[in-house]
Amino acid sequence: ATIVAMAVRDGKQSDYVEVTITRVEPDPITFESALGESKLYGIATGGDAEWLTVDDPSAKVGAASARSGVLVEDDDDGTQQTSWLAAKVHGKGTLTFWWRVNCEPDPRGKYTYDYASCEVDGEFVARTDGEKDWVQISKTFDVGGDHVVRWTYLTDGWESEVAVISDANVINGTSNLVLN
Repeated sequence: ATIVAMAVRDGKQSDYVEVTITRVEPDPITFESALGESKLYGIATGGDAEWLTVDDPSAKVGAASARSGVLVEDDDDGTQQTSWLAAKVHGKGTLTFWWRVNCEPDPRGKYTYDYASCEVDGEFVARTDGEKDWVQISKTFDVGGDHVVRWTYLTDGWESEVAVISDANVINGTSNLVLN
């Protein structure tokens, strides 16, 4: 859009000034930027609904995060649905990340209504359920090579529920591949 304006002061008119305003679309949010870590690579998502990157003013660092996909209510038949996000990191080091969840709680810890979990190389790291604010999780890699980190959100779909990850940070690990 172009705006033409002039000022008037004490009855005197200034010259006209022409200003052009151009709308600049922001760069799309990538998983790399939403997670805040360039050492994670080979990022993939799947399940019944893929993870998304979203503007998130409540993110621990920055203004974006990764959130589980929207899982549809299942008509009360108890069928569980999943949404997962996986990434690789290379070498020895420590992965830390922040996550929060808003889902049906399991106060006794013996049911599998809804929860978010994290595994590294197929081994359990952490699990959370209920309505929780940001919690930081850490996992150390004592062995070199590639490691697969997988975050999964599982739900029976009875309520509006979500898992969110922010500020994944890898200390000392390296990336083999730069995402485009």
